[in-house]
Amino acid sequence: MMRELASTGLYLSDHVLRRMNQRGINKEDLIYALMNGAKKHISNAVHVFVGKKHVDREHGSLNGLRLVVVGNVVITAYKNKTARWNWS
Repeated sequence: MMRELASTGLYLSDHVLRRMNQRGINKEDLIYALMNGAKKHISNAVHVFVGKKHVDREHGSLNGLRLVVVGNVVITAYKNKTARWNWS
């Protein structure tokens, strides 16, 4: 059973809901990432990354947050501050 993410038109899979609970990520964090993070299309997915240049003081804890979106479903979310990728 998928849940809609506010009024974004996106849905949250059961998998991402479990991972969010395990990793201390909330729905507001996902919305912030979708609005402010860098996006890269890889295969049939959109990878969203929140890096240092995407956060302000209030959202500094989101540095390293990554989302994977397939179609209109967020399938996973995790934090990885050490990964290297050109997200410009």
